[in-house]
Order: sequence, then C-alpha cells, then structure tokens
Amino acid sequence: LQFLYFIGKMTKTICVFGSASDVGKSVTAAAIGRILHREGLKVCPFKAQNMSNNAGVVRRSVESGVGEIGRAQVVQAEACSVEPETDMNPVLLKPSSDRSSQVVVHGKVLGDVEAKLLWQKGGSTQSPLREAARQSLKRLEARFEVIVAEGAGSCGEVNLRDRDYVNFDVAHTAETAAVLLVCDIEKGGVFAQVVGTLAVLPPKDRQLIKGIIINKFRGDASLFDDGRVWLETETGLPVLAVVPYFDPLDVKGDGTRCIIDAEDGLHATARVDPTQVTAGNVMRIAVILLPRIANHTDFAPLHSHPGIELDWLRLPRDLGRYHMVIVPGSKSVISDLTWLREVGWAEQIKNYHQTPNTVLVGVCGGYQMLGARLKDASGIDGCAAEAEGLGYLPVVTEMSPDKTLLQAEGTWACDSVMPMGTKVKGYEIHCGQTKVLESGGHVVDSDTGSPGYVKLNENKSIVLGTYLHGVFDSTCTDAMLAHMVPDVPRTVRPSTTDSYDALADHYDKALGEGGRKVLLSLVS
Repeated sequence: LQFLYFIGKMTKTICVFGSASDVGKSVTAAAIGRILHREGLKVCPFKAQNMSNNAGVVRRSVESGVGEIGRAQVVQAEACSVEPETDMNPVLLKPSSDRSSQVVVHGKVLGDVEAKLLWQKGGSTQSPLREAARQSLKRLEARFEVIVAEGAGSCGEVNLRDRDYVNFDVAHTAETAAVLLVCDIEKGGVFAQVVGTLAVLPPKDRQLIKGIIINKFRGDASLFDDGRVWLETETGLPVLAVVPYFDPLDVKGDGTRCIIDAEDGLHATARVDPTQVTAGNVMRIAVILLPRIANHTDFAPLHSHPGIELDWLRLPRDLGRYHMVIVPGSKSVISDLTWLREVGWAEQIKNYHQTPNTVLVGVCGGYQMLGARLKDASGIDGCAAEAEGLGYLPVVTEMSPDKTLLQAEGTWACDSVMPMGTKVKGYEIHCGQTKVLESGGHVVDSDTGSPGYVKLNENKSIVLGTYLHGVFDSTCTDAMLAHMVPDVPRTVRPSTTDSYDALADHYDKALGEGGRKVLLSLVS
C-alpha cells in the first residue's frame, strides 16, 4: 500500500549545503526536518557520508539486525519523528588516526582505509561508497515524501569535485532537489562566503540553489537588512532567513536548558579546562578530554542539567573537587591510554582514586582503560599493541575484528551512583571483548548487554565500568543527582520533543512569512 501511495509522486529532496564546515548544517537540517514534520509531511534525514566518531546503533535498512550511523543523523531522525536507520547515513568514516579512518557502509564495518585512498583521484574506494550512498537515497525516496539531505564541509571544494558524492552528487541523484546554502556570519566574511561559493560552482550545480540561510547572527537582525538586499541583488537568490545565534542548551531563549546534541565538536558553551569554579550548590563532574574521544554526546544530558557543572579537562589537574570523574570512549584506546600516562593524567586519576568517597567511571573505551590489560594483536584499534591498563578494575580486554553492536536496556544493578533498579537504556558499540578476572558487582542487569563491573574500595571510593552508551540519559541523570547529591534543587527539564519544537520555532521565526513560503514551495 505504501508503494502504491508513492506511485506517480515525486519525492522532494531539500539539500542543506554549506559554504564551509561548522556553519550549522546539521542543526539547520534538523530544524527544517522538524518544521516539515509539523506540516504533516513524511520526512527523513540523509547524509551520504559522515566523518565522525560520534555514532549511534540503529536498525539496518536492508538486512536484519543493527548497524551504526553518525549521531547527527540520529538526532535529525528524532527531529523528524522517524526511527533512525542505516540508509540515513550509508557511509560513516570514523577517524582512527590523522591519516586513516574506519569505513562503515550500511551500518557494517568494512575495515580501516588510509585517507589518501579515500580522496585521491581515481581512488578504488570511491565508486563503491558513492554507489552505496545512491542506493540508500533511492530506497528512502520510495518511502518518504521529503528528504532533508545534509552536505559535508563546503559544497564548493573545486579540487574534490569529481570525488565528492556527499554534496551535489546527492542533489543530481535525487528525483527532484532544491539546495539551500547555509553560511556562518559569526566568523565574518559572509558576503565572500556566498558569492565565492556560487562563483566556483559549475552552472548545473549553481542552478539547483534556491535560497540562502545566514546563520549565527548576533545582535539586532534588522541591522543586516541592507546586507540582505545586497546579497539578493548580487546573486538573484532569496535570503530565506537570518538566523540569530543561539545556545543549543537555551534555544528557547528563556534560560530553560534544552537537549540538542552537537555533531562533532563540543557545545560552544562547554567548559573546557576552566580556571574558575561556579558558585552554587551543584554536582561537579569532570570528563577527561581524550585526543581520540568517541561519543562525547553520551554526556550531553549532564551538560544540559542545571544541577550539574560539567567540565571537560584536557590539561592534567587535581581532581579532588569533583564528585565524579569520567574516562570516556575512544576510537584509539591504547593510544589514548598512552597519552594519559605521558601527559600526567594517570597520576592525577590515581590520586583521585585514593581519595575517599569519590566515583571514577569508565564508559566503553574508558572502561577498557580502567582494567588490568589491553591486547590488540591485529591492530584493530589503530596499531598492533599490548598495554597495561590503569588497573582499577579486574578485567582484561582483547580487541576483535567483530565489532559488538547492540541496543540494550535493563536495570541498574548496584546501589552506587544511582538507585538500584533504575531503568537504563542505550546501546553498545565496541571492538573489544572484556573478560572479568574475579567475581564482582554488576553495573547493569540486561538480557542483551554487558553487565559491566563496579568495585567499592576500602576508602569508600567507587570505580565503575560500563559499555552502555546512554547510561547518562535524562532520567538516569536525575536519578543519579538525587542519589549522590540529594541537596541539589530538583528541576523540571524539557523533553527531547520540546527541545526539537523549540529549535523549529527558532528557525520558523527567522524564516518569517516570506522564507517559510519559499521553503514550503520547494516541497509542494
């Protein structure tokens, strides 16, 4: 019936391309998806290729089971109120070093590839990846009315044009596509961004661009009215919106913290190596900012919680002021473990562990680092190596080419950090297989996932390791705060749905009647 419904009906693809990286394409695509969903359209996200170590485990589109895609497309799918699946990000590149990436296609790992093989002219890997992306786009077109396709980097990279299958190749492959060019005024030079991008595009690409979005404007947007007129006169294209800069945690503008994940980098408001302590009654948590950190979005609920002060620490320091210290996941675990020792973090973590009533947590790769030993005989995680762990948990990990991908839910199995029995839900995504050397407490009781390990020391310090991404989701964070720091005032936070609606409202207001009319005309 669904197939018959779409016979004779052309799927419209709105391509959100950028003049550069970090202009706000991911958030803009999520906002447009939400706006169109609220118009009653069946809409989904798409990004042909994402390069990120932030990934989520989702349903596979063409086979049974689960696979991994970029976290940004998971967020965009949530904004569109659809279940995320692997066709929404058919190619995922997960950097394992400055020169190589793990290649994931349709949710499954193919192996590590050097960057030059991915991007050099005539590279043998390009054609299969391009074809995989095109197949996914066509399958989505058969099921959705509108696709919001995010580009990558700048859509005007002339030296990569014949190898770029993430930007205009998507637009030309789609049944019918309209491109919106997003530019970042906060960095300055927005007129050159727009005109320069259009100037380097061939006519067949240039004619697909139907509008311009100026993003991250600070101050009174009316001050840009003459700039808007100049751009429209010079390019012949409408400026659909001048979007005011917003804090992703305060998109409502009323101080109410929202939950919208950043794509790759930390939120602009993240506290990195802070020199000052925030006054007030809060729970203080530190996350070690590893060079190859993976899935830092695990800690977005902590960052968004008004009762928590979350610090990201790159430079070693005394950790005694923190209620909890977290060693996060890593795309190159042994390399990051070596870094912890070289820069002095291992000693600071040791001092923290010896302090009474502290909580040391390892998530995924961090769990592996807290163990006794790591083995990677085949170089699965970067290069062949074996290393002593930090030694706080009686577990050893051996890297395996068979990556564990699963969605898990269960209950909190210990009375540390949060109340026993608290419902937890998330996913596991790791190459290492961890073996427990001595019996101990479980972190999570689950039919599908790893139980993890928790150890209570004589000085009442706690060490906890888990593979479960999502263990700090909003509900669990509230439970943890009430359990560990009960005198911190309770607050009611907006749901994820409220956050996406607030984001759509922000863009809707910037679009105004004219911009909204143009946007809707592109999908009618």
